[in-house]
Amino acid sequence: MCLVAGSLFFANQTNAEVVTTSVTVTICGDNAVDGNEQCDDGGTVSGDGCSSSCQLEGPICGNGTVETGEQCDDGNGLSGDGCSASCIGEGGGSGIYIPPPAGKTTVIAIGKAYPASRVTLLVDGAHKSEVTADSFGGFRFELEDTDGGTFTFGFFALDIFSARSLTFNFTTSISPYTLTTIGGILLPPTLMVNKAKASAYDIVTLRGSSAPSSRVTIEIQNNNKKMTQSVRANSGGIYEYDIFTHLLGAGIYQIRVKAESEDLLISTYSQVISFRILTNKEMTADKENPEIAPEREEKNKDIKPPYDFSRDINGDSFVNLTDLSIMFYYWKTSNPLTDFNNDGITNIFDFSILIYWWTG
Repeated sequence: MCLVAGSLFFANQTNAEVVTTSVTVTICGDNAVDGNEQCDDGGTVSGDGCSSSCQLEGPICGNGTVETGEQCDDGNGLSGDGCSASCIGEGGGSGIYIPPPAGKTTVIAIGKAYPASRVTLLVDGAHKSEVTADSFGGFRFELEDTDGGTFTFGFFALDIFSARSLTFNFTTSISPYTLTTIGGILLPPTLMVNKAKASAYDIVTLRGSSAPSSRVTIEIQNNNKKMTQSVRANSGGIYEYDIFTHLLGAGIYQIRVKAESEDLLISTYSQVISFRILTNKEMTADKENPEIAPEREEKNKDIKPPYDFSRDINGDSFVNLTDLSIMFYYWKTSNPLTDFNNDGITNIFDFSILIYWWTG
């Protein structure tokens, strides 16, 4: 069994970052017991004490009864007496052991994407198969009668928003007449932003799909600063996060995300998406350009209402000092009423959200 690492680039960095994922490769039929195997006799044929999936099965050598797969059974579990400790005949014609025929070569891949997503399997870059993930995001591929050799397997998913994940690729060797199980796959989250340009006091909303209830880590970076936050995907695998641009300042920023599922599977990073926070001068130029301003206003007109009353903590239709007092009461706690960005703590980020929607 081995862990699989992948390399990727982020922003303008010149060195590849190696990310260790939770993917494992277990080979049934290689004479080594690992992973969830109970046995491994070097073959993938059932009926010889070790099943085709490397799970223990009868017969039991030493019980005095010759069962399927045994040549003899003298009940003593000793070698040198004509019947070996593994119930193989010793000496004479009965001592010639003819191994069972080799089994077929099979590859099974098991992992998680997003509920109801369409998952595609690539082998050496070529389309091989597609499946629909279940309500928990789970998927499974089984390839039979595969030739042995070294292959690059790739997986990507299309979520319910028609957003495509980055392809997760890794290379492994497949031995002939073995069952190779590739497990622990967690596809990277999808990532979308609602605008490519924003003003100095604006909100850029991220949205995407991940495994249900997974923790999604968000990295926002430019040449001068880097911010990391995390949010929890809901039971349907959807996550959202609001970036308040006044906390960052003008410039071009890159965003990427990765996920960790509830059962501790780890994904690689998503693709990188960029957005730009404009300076006041650039905003003025946009407004004065009749070809740009109407297009931006039309694109952004439905982004947010005049007030977001989900930030009205006490429900009086105002976001004011009363709500601020409630927030300070729950400061540094995980109370869902005041933890607006769902990062597990009420802090300065939630305070900034409250101030943005202030009505007085």
